[in-house]
Amino acid sequence: MLNILIVYTKNDKAIDVVKNSLRKRDIKFKCIERSRLNKSAFRNKNLIIAVGGDGTFLRASHFVKNELLLGVNSDPKTKEGFFMSSCKNDFDKKLELFLNHKFFVEKHTRLKSKINKKEICLALNEVFIGNKIPYKTSLYKIFFNNKTEEQKSSGIIVSTGAGSNAWLRSAGVKPFSSCSKKFYFIVREPYKGKLTKPLLTKGFIGQNQVLKIKSKMDNGIVAVDSNKEYRFNKGSVIEITLSKSPVRLVRFK
Repeated sequence: MLNILIVYTKNDKAIDVVKNSLRKRDIKFKCIERSRLNKSAFRNKNLIIAVGGDGTFLRASHFVKNELLLGVNSDPKTKEGFFMSSCKNDFDKKLELFLNHKFFVEKHTRLKSKINKKEICLALNEVFIGNKIPYKTSLYKIFFNNKTEEQKSSGIIVSTGAGSNAWLRSAGVKPFSSCSKKFYFIVREPYKGKLTKPLLTKGFIGQNQVLKIKSKMDNGIVAVDSNKEYRFNKGSVIEITLSKSPVRLVRFK
């Protein structure tokens, strides 16, 4: 039995297309606007339909565990829709395919992060570590592969394969598979001077490896998927690994 939750963007009329398709098949559902998301809304749901763009999909992904996620691009002319498997114009057809089990599940890798040993939300695209004020220098100590280095830069992007098609790609990194069992980090604009000659500036991180960063900033942040933000002030430590809980994305042939 389907227990559906629709996550939508405020004032996005495409949700009416989705609701009408479900109603004409007598399928029950609940709706929630993305800014009001909470864990309880996802309880006992097995299909999450995200209506909007990739931002709405990413926001919904922060609350899912094993639920299936189906993205509906509400406006393909203005929204990239990387995670979206349907749009407002073909949703009715795609829903019929789904109900007839004519779909497959794509498992997208996520990142698990802990700040001072406390777990924060999983990242589907990337984790950014740096100064909250973009024009100020990010100061931190990086630990990777039994090596340690103090750095000054514009911050660090730590990305999944899905994220390699987004911010990481804009940073000049070649995209890799969203299902990859590895992730990638890149230091943005590392400062090189008399006292600092950084070497740990980019590279892949394996399934059982950990990237560790210690803040030396008074105004540091950790941003998950350019959405959820956490304080990362001086002395705080973040540890990033691959999560064992991928996003289960509905795709159609």
